Amino acid sequence: MKFAPAPGTKVLFSVWLTRARDFGQFAHYENYNPPGGFSLLKGTWGEHGHSWQNAGFDQTADDPVCCVNFEDAKAFCAWLTRKEAYLGRLPPGQIYRLPTDGEWSLAAGPSKYPWGDQFPPPPGAGNFGGEEAADADWPKAMGVIRGYNDGYARTSPVGKFQANPYGLFDMGGNLWEWCDDWYRKEMNSLETRRLIPDLDLDGDGKEFRVLRGASWGNVDRVRLATGFRRNDGPGRRSTSYGFRCVLAPLSNPVAK
Repeated sequence: MKFAPAPGTKVLFSVWLTRARDFGQFAHYENYNPPGGFSLLKGTWGEHGHSWQNAGFDQTADDPVCCVNFEDAKAFCAWLTRKEAYLGRLPPGQIYRLPTDGEWSLAAGPSKYPWGDQFPPPPGAGNFGGEEAADADWPKAMGVIRGYNDGYARTSPVGKFQANPYGLFDMGGNLWEWCDDWYRKEMNSLETRRLIPDLDLDGDGKEFRVLRGASWGNVDRVRLATGFRRNDGPGRRSTSYGFRCVLAPLSNPVAK
């Protein structure tokens, strides 16, 4: 795992999503084996028996781990902190954790979309729902980004697409990324909430966590926008969800 500074923050961001190889070490040493979650099969999202070990599509060890929930991501960060501290690799007063929503926004940059301000994305912009995604399991009603093909129907190995100006990969696409904040509807604009009414559900800021960055399954300009926040329960596992770590001062506050 490699880390880089994000301007305006006090943390270092992992340059890529947590990989299957990284999570595999954690699962092995901690005997941690989370159950399955939601995946796409025969045109339907549902619980089809897939998990982080078998997502229902081919993955390499360098693909980002998917089908992990917020609690799984937090457990990985806590384990990595203990492991690196024990080995003497972690500076005193430092921990690994999930980024806050604010930190993620600064690391993503000011552009309307991860690749810039225009839509559709230019060639090689990232792993989104392009024409390559429309296989036998893809719901026809979802559509695709016409004229765009990133070469990966589902997840792609990290680092395959161009990094953003801060050296961070996949800040748009590949997998949605869990953040260390409770979701509040005001995080999305009123215009966005009118287009997607489910975004008004926030459980008074105590029910849903924030996910950022979109995934291989997204095709529309609303969800692919850098500022879009997805809301979901911290226990939800999906083959479109993953996470990245930040290295942060222990005193640096996070959302509770």
